[in-house]
Amino acid sequence: MMLMTKEIARKLVKADKAFLADPDGRTGDEVLVKYFAPWGAATWWIVSGTPLDAINGEADYENFENAKDWHLFGYADLGMGPGCAELGYVLLSELEGINGPFGLKIERDRWYDGKGLAEVMKEAA
Repeated sequence: MMLMTKEIARKLVKADKAFLADPDGRTGDEVLVKYFAPWGAATWWIVSGTPLDAINGEADYENFENAKDWHLFGYADLGMGPGCAELGYVLLSELEGINGPFGLKIERDRWYDGKGLAEVMKEAA
């Protein structure tokens, strides 16, 4: 399964541009995509993303459908117990490079209902 689709890419770029225009607070943002490890409790709720171009890794909003990588922002809970989850950044290539037991990979939750980030953080606490 692909972790990034054209529809998700469009939503991530729109959210990232909105953040650049008004960077005050991120916890009200809608979670646009959820990634998880099917063999454990690690989960990433992503609210925005910056497409990185293939030449020098800088932001490339014009050609985002051909991005070499994505700099994603969201909330990560790696399943290490209460108090260990955090807001932060992760590269899409890092998620794609994680290998679990029996060759399992990080997956995208295709049925995620798109809650707000504040709600996700409250539930995860």
